[in-house]
Amino acid sequence: MSITYERSNISRQDLTRLVREKMEGRFRADRAEILPLIYSGGYSCMPLEELESFLHWNMVDQIDHGDVFKCMQFGVALWGAFNDACRRDGGPEYPYAQGMMIGQHVYNWVVTSDGNLWFVEPQADWIMPPSPESVRPGHWNIAMMIG
Repeated sequence: MSITYERSNISRQDLTRLVREKMEGRFRADRAEILPLIYSGGYSCMPLEELESFLHWNMVDQIDHGDVFKCMQFGVALWGAFNDACRRDGGPEYPYAQGMMIGQHVYNWVVTSDGNLWFVEPQADWIMPPSPESVRPGHWNIAMMIG
């Protein structure tokens, strides 16, 4: 049985504005920018339940760490899994409102249909809100990439 989720759409400009507002003061001033990697007329925001389901069935967190697969590779793999899911039957109208934050560590991020920004630890599938503990001011030196 297939589950149908109620998604919402957001424009690139509104998505950029929302992410900047949620992350205000968290980037190093000399390198703070948001880089759109997939240019789209809009982005699809999934509900939190769909995000949880997606993280449950994708296998990125199961990849053997080894000496080569580090946090950057996990983040890129999860970013790619989100984009691959858009091509499947029942996928969203637009690419998902998601991306990566790169700094001393890599987190993926997702904007859900309720307008909340969530961080995902790609090595463990942990979902967390942006908080002072998870995103220290000045910690992120390359900013966020919209995927």
